[in-house]
Amino acid sequence: MRAPFLAPERDDAYRRARGKTSGGTTYYFVPNAHFVAQPTTTIVADFDQYMPWYVDTPIVIDQLAFEVTTAGTNTRAGIYAADRDLQPTRLLLDSGSIGVGTTGVKTFTFGSPLSLPRGRYLTAMNADATGVGVRSYRAGCPSQQGLNPGATFTYGILYTVGRSYAAFPDPGTAWTAANTSSTPQMNVCVFRVTNL
Repeated sequence: MRAPFLAPERDDAYRRARGKTSGGTTYYFVPNAHFVAQPTTTIVADFDQYMPWYVDTPIVIDQLAFEVTTAGTNTRAGIYAADRDLQPTRLLLDSGSIGVGTTGVKTFTFGSPLSLPRGRYLTAMNADATGVGVRSYRAGCPSQQGLNPGATFTYGILYTVGRSYAAFPDPGTAWTAANTSSTPQMNVCVFRVTNL
């Protein structure tokens, strides 16, 4: 029995969609992000850099991807659950070191698909001493977008804290600074959804 008003995630019409061709190719996305541009940015060495996103109905992801535009040496990506302040809490995924010595799309396939219930999440990235240039996917993200309360209102696009390149800790290291911009939120990693 369906109960869409009590548990809307049970109503198929309400559930999140993803692009998938009839041949079986699944397109990458970031839940609740509406992409508007594709500039480049740098994953600065020895900083955890967090990018928030929100899952409104349960999904299963099995791969993340990002595009290297300027080669470095190594980077790593992670996924954290986030609290109401968009601070990292429980570590859900650590990719380990991903070689970024060449440009192009890099993928990391999880050992086991990751089931994500409705909630707040952060993608975390950290690069070793050389840093790395990557493609950034600018996106409006209504549920997570914030404005910096400074002298002028600017978007809070990336949350950072200094930490030497190493495995992501559990729980995560709280961010202490917000990079801001006049353009919307940055997403570096995108995800492949295997089940909605």
